[in-house]
Amino acid sequence: MNASEEERLEGRQVALTLAWAVSVGTAGDPAAGLRMVQPLFNRGPRAAYRLTIALAGLAITPTKTRHPEADGFFAMAVDVDPETGERTLLAVDELPPVQRAGARIMAAVATGDLRTAEAVFLPVAEAGAQQLGELVAGLYQQAVMAAVDLAEIPSDQWRGRS
Repeated sequence: MNASEEERLEGRQVALTLAWAVSVGTAGDPAAGLRMVQPLFNRGPRAAYRLTIALAGLAITPTKTRHPEADGFFAMAVDVDPETGERTLLAVDELPPVQRAGARIMAAVATGDLRTAEAVFLPVAEAGAQQLGELVAGLYQQAVMAAVDLAEIPSDQWRGRS
């Protein structure tokens, strides 16, 4: 297998694992879903970067779907009240450094600027496994919330046929 085929296979493995992990998270066990992505994270920075970009892409989907005019401006849901489901949103500059990096990666992915996404990712990866783990965990939580959000699109926002 040549390098190109290995990269393609790794990308597919990330996609399949991520799809399953997010579905486990949306089914109510986000800790188990996050454990499912751990082996990808353990493969090293390249696989962790692919995972990060994929999670960011999933996390921005509801905003891109509902507000295509947003053009890269995204709020990051950082907390959900378990009783009301109310989400607390913060401006990017108000977030702690690792979450700020996650929000910036999401915005870069939303605008298709993977160079910026990589430039934000690399210092986090170089800072160590704990910070990189926090980044992946935060983006995973965002992706799970996005999947739930997409599943709960109100019928008045549905443009398809019944």
